[in-house]
Amino acid sequence: MSIKVALRRSLDIEGLIKEIDQPQVKAVIYFFSVELERFEPHKALTRAFPHAACIGASMIGGWCTTGAGEKGIVAMSLSSDEVEETCIALQEGVKQDPALATQKIIAELKRKIGYRRLYPNTYLGLVFLDGLCRGEELMRCFSLEKGFNLNLIGGAAADELTFTKTLVSADEKCSDDGVAVLVMKMKIPFYCNHYVHYLPTATSFVITKAQPDKRIVWEIEGQDAAVFYAKTIGVSGVDKLTASHFAKNPVGIVMEIRCMYAAKMRLLIEKVYSFTAP
Repeated sequence: MSIKVALRRSLDIEGLIKEIDQPQVKAVIYFFSVELERFEPHKALTRAFPHAACIGASMIGGWCTTGAGEKGIVAMSLSSDEVEETCIALQEGVKQDPALATQKIIAELKRKIGYRRLYPNTYLGLVFLDGLCRGEELMRCFSLEKGFNLNLIGGAAADELTFTKTLVSADEKCSDDGVAVLVMKMKIPFYCNHYVHYLPTATSFVITKAQPDKRIVWEIEGQDAAVFYAKTIGVSGVDKLTASHFAKNPVGIVMEIRCMYAAKMRLLIEKVYSFTAP
């Protein structure tokens, strides 16, 4: 029939379900405030759409065509007009060993799909992962896996920038230490687009001490990282830094990709630059 979306800024699961309901729902994708976990929205949606694959993640704000909300729940349903088949799975243990968890979920998905070839112009994958795990390692494993050549979109679950607990769910399962994947065989054309919502500044610097496996930067240009960062963005002291400062003034690594001999690729990490919200 169509793709239907809905947003509720409070816990109104029944109203949300009615708004996205349609004949032959094949997949439901949703995002919710982590504080709604105790109401088990994953179970309510799965019960409402027993023949659909339901995948979700906790969020920091949500939006759809009807507007945006800082808290609540936003959902989208796809019907059999858009999706022919679905395959969904969830694996835990991503904090301890993201690579192993990825290997397990890929093996489960391959088994459920029947080890068929996944053509990237037909199959689309959604990956939602614990926002407090080493997600880079997890996505690296997905991208290097042979026989899993499909478009993967998604991202890390959030928790209102408290960085304490993030959730992902697949059907009636929900975890604060997991990765959820939904693979859809599409019946309609699709493409993946990417937007960068930050503008680069002229500021660059070198990280001189870090702990990559823990995702911690200790020093920048030989100085305490927090002190250097606060001074760079114009904050009077480290004690004045909040999560909103980093949200508005993130840092990123600029990478240049060059073709070598028409087949090989060389990845050059140039510098670390600061960015600012437009």
